Parts: sequence; structure tokens; C-alpha cells
Amino acid sequence: MLTIQYILTNGVSNITVSHFFINYIIALAYACIPLLMLLFPSILYGIPIVRTEELAIDSQSPALKQADTTFIMPALKNLSPEDNFVLLAEKILQHINNKKPYLDPKFNIDDISEKLNIPKHHVYFCFSNVINKKFTKIRTELRIEHAKKLLLSEEITISSLEGIWTKSGFSSKTSFFTSFKEETGMTPIEFIECSPLSLG
Repeated sequence: MLTIQYILTNGVSNITVSHFFINYIIALAYACIPLLMLLFPSILYGIPIVRTEELAIDSQSPALKQADTTFIMPALKNLSPEDNFVLLAEKILQHINNKKPYLDPKFNIDDISEKLNIPKHHVYFCFSNVINKKFTKIRTELRIEHAKKLLLSEEITISSLEGIWTKSGFSSKTSFFTSFKEETGMTPIEFIECSPLSLG
């Protein structure tokens, strides 16, 4: 607005008059910048187009098991398969499910970005806009599922509860018990007592 007001002011110099047309173009360009950011938020957030050839899903890896990914995959089914970010999200989920990096207590988004050679802001975008679930929520759910399997297996007779939460990727007993209670509504001990193996 200030640029346009300056151009339309009567008291312009001869130099300004000689470049009058250029000034209009500059004013128009300045006006287009905020409009483009409103119409194309990807410009504002710096999310470039992801090339399909960079997102090839590893055909050598085992397919995603529906039983293990029911709580992650449904959000992807509502989007167009042609969307490159859907392919990227599938690649991320495949890595998480196949490599099980969540069993490392230090596992975070930086690890995904580094291992898959994907910009971190792309990873954030996939979790928030494609998968529609927070990274920390998915990580906790996967850790709890792993812990439940260990609690119902022979591992519980070999390891203590401390061994279980350590092998499930939790960094402390408190975080394990708190997360387990939030996800299942039971403590790990109550879960064992209510299991069919315990009742049988």
C-alpha cells in the first residue's frame, strides 16, 4: 500500500516519472507476495514438491501387516494414491514397522530424517497432514504393543518388568507405567493377570 501511495503521489521527481511503468510492476509484485502465500501455503512453509522416484517403496522388505498397522494406516486410505506425500508417509511407516527403531529409547524424528534421507519438515508434514497422528503418539502405541507381546510371551518368565520396559524402548519405569495405563487402562501387572494365559 505504501508503494502504491508513493507512486500515486503528485510530488514525484523526474527520475520517478521516467520509470513510472517499472514502479507499477514493482508495486504489483509486492502485492502478489502475500496473496501467493495465502493461496499456496507450501511457499510459506517451504515444502517443495517431492519427486516420486525418490519415494520408491522397498519391494524387498516384508509387506506391512494389517494386524500391526491398523491404528496407523486408515488415515492414508482417504487420500489420493498419486499424492507424493502419501508415498512418503508409506515409506516412513514401512521403515518404522519393518526396522522397529522405536525400540531405541532415543528414537525421534531426526532419526527418520537421517535414515531415509528425507528433510525433517517433510517428515513433520507427513505425520501432521497425511498420517494425521502425532509422531510421539505412534511411537508410544508401537512400544506398548511390543510390551504387551512380551508380557504375554515366555519373556516375562525370563525378564523382570524392568527388562520388559527396557526392551520396549521406554527410558524409565515411570514413563512405561504411565503410558501403559493411558493406552490400555490397566497397569502391566493387571494386564498380565487379565490375560487368557493367566486365567487359563
